[in-house]
Amino acid sequence: MMRLRTTRRPFSPKFEPEIKGWVIKHVVKHRWRTPSYMDDQDLLQDARMCFQDCKNRYQYRVQNAAHF
Repeated sequence: MMRLRTTRRPFSPKFEPEIKGWVIKHVVKHRWRTPSYMDDQDLLQDARMCFQDCKNRYQYRVQNAAHF
């Protein structure tokens, strides 16, 4: 019997389902640590930018979501 060779699809992290929920909970819990001129949407946007930086840097080094 011949085995088919399959190629693994590279891991591509996504912000929306899991990470966005964690960020919102973290912002609510630690709101007192941020400057008063920043609102929740600013903090969410900063988190999205940090996520994109990490994704661009580690996208091909990380194999699954648990290690991202």
